[in-house]
Amino acid sequence: MCIFCGCNNRCCNGCSNRCCCNRSLRPILRTTTVVPSSNIIVGPVGPTGATGPTGPTGATGTAFTFSIGTVTTGAPGTQASVTSQLVGTNYVLNFVIPQGATGPTGPTGATGA
Repeated sequence: MCIFCGCNNRCCNGCSNRCCCNRSLRPILRTTTVVPSSNIIVGPVGPTGATGPTGPTGATGTAFTFSIGTVTTGAPGTQASVTSQLVGTNYVLNFVIPQGATGPTGPTGATGA
């Protein structure tokens, strides 16, 4: 490839700064990387190509549902937890929610009549 005009001719007269096809006398910037460990020369990256056509529509997938199974009160200070169980295409969620700690005693109320 000509480093001056980008044509596919190999006739650039070495270092004469003149392309034989006279398209352009300005060098085109190219990047070349040499990988020392394998001596492979990687050429310049070309422009991004056009977007291809849209592919076919895929098959309809399975619709999953969720439902609540049990909600249990756990002991104070324990961790909350959720477990799931797959039944057919339905996920059943079971919750354990710990009981809160007992709060402080409130003030004494007024005497009744």
